[in-house]
Amino acid sequence: MTGAVLYGLIAPGEQAPQPPLPVESFRVMPPPTDIDDLDGYWVLDQIKAAIQQGGHKLINLSLGPEVAVEDDLEPNRWTSELDQLAWENDVLFVIAAGNDGHQDRATGMHRVQVPADMANGIAVGACDAPTPSKPWARAPYSSMGPGRHGARVQPLGVQFGGVDDRLFDVLRADGSFLEASGTSFAAPVTTHALADLITRLPRVNSSVLRAFITHFAEPHRRSNKLRHEIGYGRHALSFEDALQCDPDEAHVLIVDEIERGDLLGYQIPVPTGLSAKLDLRLTLAYATPVDPTEPTEYTNAALEMLLRPHHQMYSFGPPPGMNAKRPTLDIRTAEARQLIIDGWKQSQEPVARSLGAPKGSNEAQLRDSGKWETVRYHKVGFKAGEVELPRLEVGYVARRTGAIDNAPSKVPFALLVSLRDKDANGNLYDEIRSQHKALVPAQRSRARVRTRGGQAPHWY
Repeated sequence: MTGAVLYGLIAPGEQAPQPPLPVESFRVMPPPTDIDDLDGYWVLDQIKAAIQQGGHKLINLSLGPEVAVEDDLEPNRWTSELDQLAWENDVLFVIAAGNDGHQDRATGMHRVQVPADMANGIAVGACDAPTPSKPWARAPYSSMGPGRHGARVQPLGVQFGGVDDRLFDVLRADGSFLEASGTSFAAPVTTHALADLITRLPRVNSSVLRAFITHFAEPHRRSNKLRHEIGYGRHALSFEDALQCDPDEAHVLIVDEIERGDLLGYQIPVPTGLSAKLDLRLTLAYATPVDPTEPTEYTNAALEMLLRPHHQMYSFGPPPGMNAKRPTLDIRTAEARQLIIDGWKQSQEPVARSLGAPKGSNEAQLRDSGKWETVRYHKVGFKAGEVELPRLEVGYVARRTGAIDNAPSKVPFALLVSLRDKDANGNLYDEIRSQHKALVPAQRSRARVRTRGGQAPHWY
């Protein structure tokens, strides 16, 4: 597992690459014999102590108790304490989802095992083939979702972990290879890819890493039906290609923080005068404090997104007493001006496009549709002319024990936006660079390793 974190996925005969970052491995198994410690809390305490002392920021966990998530029970100590540690210290845990996906579904024994049900981590399931091999599917043993409320999409994605007819090559200490399989091998391959990404970006936190691993996951052809089996798709082995945009696409990373009650607006850099069909992909990731006493209201913070695709498109309400539909019109048209003359009322803001549950949904529907999820992914398509100076709004709502919480708290988040010209005109990237000069291309950064006595945090 340490070898997979260091070198990624390699086969016999291949030369191992230079590890992107140093790795520190801690032995916590076997634990002391304690017949009362059935869930391995002694191991959990050692993990917490090592992280708090060492200041590590990227953690691979390929272990945990064989306890499947249950909706109606309070989160296991493994989950709640590591979630709180992740929130307080900006630590990212990459966790093996578990190997009981073939177990009985009626009893829920097939679901992800703690602490893979974390809201602030990345749970990694296993698939039967690595990128770019096709076709691919979930490995039969890989534990499935849904996760608990606040992290329903679990695992977040899958990575090659080996199957009977294509096993995972494990490098032994003596240089020989052992063939095996399990999500315990899939998770460190994803950890390796994230470690390499850290060296390629000028600014990184746990939310950025969670956004990238989700945004650039390879979707399955049946992704919507298999969401609780494979999450958002097959994880990349490297992000090097993702950081090199094609002429017809652009990826924009926004890293920010928001206070309770604030509403932040971001202009999406669509070139002025674009006359092509456009695909827009959005991934939002953030960290949240958690309430371990609440099974269904586990996450305390929610970030809501609202997309306003066209700055000139408004809805119009009929005059009092008139029963008529609300049309949506470009305010520059003669028809819109006539409605205003006739007493129709123009909306205060341009029309919005929903990125989640329908308007008017109750709290249960919002939970099921992902309102309180700490990672959200949306893909929206537009026809030519439907997008002009689009704006994305991000708002923050907090709650405590199921109620709205007015306590002030800042929530850091990362937002990844991808634009693709579906007509393949070949100039979208250049036009965005020309019209939005504030955007700076990502430059590969130098990994800085500090001793434990240093002031700045270090990434492992």
